[in-house]
Amino acid sequence: MASSPPNNFSWVEPGKLAGLALPRMPCEYRYLLDNGIKHLVCLCERKPPNHDSCPELQLHHIKIADFTPPSPSQIDRFLSIVEEANSKGEGVAVHCMHGHGRTGTMLACYLVKTRKIPGVDAINEIRRLRSGSIETHEQEKAVVQFHQRTKLLQEHHHVHIFLLLFLLFASSLLNLLQPSLELPLQVKPAQSVVLLCAPVVLGPELPRLLLQELHGPKPLLLLQLLPGVPPPGVARRLLLFWAYWA
Repeated sequence: MASSPPNNFSWVEPGKLAGLALPRMPCEYRYLLDNGIKHLVCLCERKPPNHDSCPELQLHHIKIADFTPPSPSQIDRFLSIVEEANSKGEGVAVHCMHGHGRTGTMLACYLVKTRKIPGVDAINEIRRLRSGSIETHEQEKAVVQFHQRTKLLQEHHHVHIFLLLFLLFASSLLNLLQPSLELPLQVKPAQSVVLLCAPVVLGPELPRLLLQELHGPKPLLLLQLLPGVPPPGVARRLLLFWAYWA
């Protein structure tokens, strides 16, 4: 079967991600396959015609109304499809009706994630690569908000790393202090006990943050005032935390 490039087809990341307008003919789907694209993401409300003419091309349908932005969950789903496909050496193509608004929005979010650039820069770059991309203010806003959300997640990740390092330090501290501590709980080393000694600068937020950071194994967090500390009500008092896993 002869192949022909779909309308408005171009690579954003060669071999990894491309944008295009709505494909219609079997020869256009064959062109995608011939160029290493194994996944086609449809952002239209209906699936593209003749998409089943090339069974080797996997179709992913993310319904978005014309001239509207994708939701955060739809952006995440699209980026997961691209990431998983690329990890296997497979290319991805994404389309809406003309390959401008919805397609450009998703492609800009991809650049925000992979190139770690602000939303405005990603929008400008997609418009440079694909003229007419991202048609409405709401679509622009979706890209900017995605960048803000990504930035918050990165900052949260840095806090996570800091707390893990602090926990490692605290576990070493436990080995030094345990013989002199009278703990109200019999603890065995096999329970991976972690001791934290820290000034309470976040007040009641500190236990919540620790539980949030340790949400995976669902630890039990116990809290006890160290002997000899100032009475309740003093802002900077030392607290003893230990978390253990069954």
